[in-house]
Amino acid sequence: MLLVAELRDAESLQQALHIALTGHLVLTTLHTSDAIGSLLRLVEVSANAYSVTESLNLILNQRLVRRLCKACRQPMQIGSEPAALTRLLAEQGLTASGHFWHAPGCSQCQTGYRGRIQLTEALTLSPALNAALIAQAPAAELRRIWLAEGGQSWLANGLARALTGDTSSEELLRAHGIQ
Repeated sequence: MLLVAELRDAESLQQALHIALTGHLVLTTLHTSDAIGSLLRLVEVSANAYSVTESLNLILNQRLVRRLCKACRQPMQIGSEPAALTRLLAEQGLTASGHFWHAPGCSQCQTGYRGRIQLTEALTLSPALNAALIAQAPAAELRRIWLAEGGQSWLANGLARALTGDTSSEELLRAHGIQ
């Protein structure tokens, strides 16, 4: 196994891809906004989509958000979520069915939050995704294929977690860069 702090240049990436092709597990980090962005960054830096598709097993993207305090969390009224969240979900083709939650703060948490949870998306390469990547399909097409094959964005994962009271709608917006 090889752990590389971050792949920043073509030479390091080529070496990591070569090591992965010999059967070794290579773990690294990339700073991108989502799993599709990571996939495209690997192809961009390596300039060889084929070597990326042959050596890649999994891309795991995560966002950390604050966890609502279980002692004081309360369901919000349906329809009281921020308008920015409604717009964001609509842009992503997501709909919320159920209650969002909030926490006013209590003696156990002071702020309404205790700890953090991760929102994740996991991308494994399928034959269709491989073919689209090699054909230089745009990010939107790669995302469409991935989602059609059962992929789940970190935002969809976060929506599910917000509807069960693990985090708040405000935290989803913050994680997406909307204040």
